[in-house]
Amino acid sequence: MTHALIAVVMCGVFMLLKSPSWLCLLPAVFYIGREFTQAEYRYIEAFCSGLRTNMPWYAPFLPSAWTVKGMMDWVLPLVVCLAAMWIMKFFGTNAA
Repeated sequence: MTHALIAVVMCGVFMLLKSPSWLCLLPAVFYIGREFTQAEYRYIEAFCSGLRTNMPWYAPFLPSAWTVKGMMDWVLPLVVCLAAMWIMKFFGTNAA
């Protein structure tokens, strides 16, 4: 939930600066990358004896690497950022 709040604040800053609407996706992209990295670490600890070399390349995409909290930590910011981008685009707060 904190990640979504931070994403809203960032999008608000972009709105105040009259930035292009696509910049609202930057916080979401940051959190997506962060959570996929954490999913890798969870998978490595659970299934690879703590060694990254034992991890398959597709490990962060496996359901066993994810928790509900991990999913919500990137899904909520993405939804919030998409909504903010839509608001910026269709209510004329930017030119792009």
